[in-house]
Amino acid sequence: MKNEKRWKQRFSNFEKAYSQFLRALKQDTTNDDLFRAALIQTFEFLFELSWKTMNDKLEFEGFILKTPRDTLKQALQTGYIENGEMWLEALDKRNELSHIYDEILSIKAEKLIRESYAKIFADLYVYFKKSL
Repeated sequence: MKNEKRWKQRFSNFEKAYSQFLRALKQDTTNDDLFRAALIQTFEFLFELSWKTMNDKLEFEGFILKTPRDTLKQALQTGYIENGEMWLEALDKRNELSHIYDEILSIKAEKLIRESYAKIFADLYVYFKKSL
């Protein structure tokens, strides 16, 4: 029962972060690099909560996984997520953005976040809501 409570508590944090992410997506970043930075930061934070929530739920179901990559692969096999390739790409992008700041990189990252990663977060949110 403890593990069930843990993943549900983590989901509560995920849900709050997802709400912030949706707010950041609504901002026009065309001429505002501060809003772009905020969007990227919410992406990084939401990604972190995504894999940790998946990991906690998988642990509740009996899996013991140590890394984000292993968690994403098992989440794909277990049916939590559908686009494993996109999730692994998002993991790599999160890692890249955490260590480097470059204007051109941030513009490209924002495009990926808006056009690709927002969808996988939305799908995960729906999956978790149905799992409660």
